[in-house]
Amino acid sequence: MSDDHIVVARRVHQKPVDNRSLHEMTKLVQRQSRKKPPLVVADCGYHSMPQIHTVERNGIEVYVADQVLAGGPVVEMNARQKQRTPGLAEHRERMRGPTAREHQRRRKAIVEPVFGVLKQQRGCAVFAGVGWQRWKWNARWRRQRI
Repeated sequence: MSDDHIVVARRVHQKPVDNRSLHEMTKLVQRQSRKKPPLVVADCGYHSMPQIHTVERNGIEVYVADQVLAGGPVVEMNARQKQRTPGLAEHRERMRGPTAREHQRRRKAIVEPVFGVLKQQRGCAVFAGVGWQRWKWNARWRRQRI
C-alpha cells in the first residue's frame, strides 16, 4: 500500500498466515510500481527469517515484527534458538530501535484503516468456503458496485 492509501499489490491464498508471502508480495509491488521499493514494512503475520533474508539480499530494508515483538515480553534467545534462526536476534534488536518503531507506527496509520474499511464496509472479511470460481464472480460483481 502506498502513502496515498492505494493498494499497490494484492494476493489471495488459502493459507491461514502470510509468513511465506513476503518475498512474493515484494516482487508483486516491484512489478506493479516498476521500481524496487526501498523498504518493506509488514505485520507479524509475514514474519519468516528465510523470507526476510531473501528480500534483504535484493537490497530492500525489511521491518517485520515477530510474535514476540508484536506484543509479547522481551525474551532472550538461548543458544539453540540462535543456531536454528540465524539473524533473528539482530533483527529483533533492529526492530526495537526508533526507526523501526516509526515505520510500524506509520504502517498502522496508513494500512490498517484501509483494511478496516475493506473488511467492515465492503464485506471482504472472509473468503473461506465460497470456492474460487464463486469468489471470482463475487469479486467482479463487487468491483462493479464500488
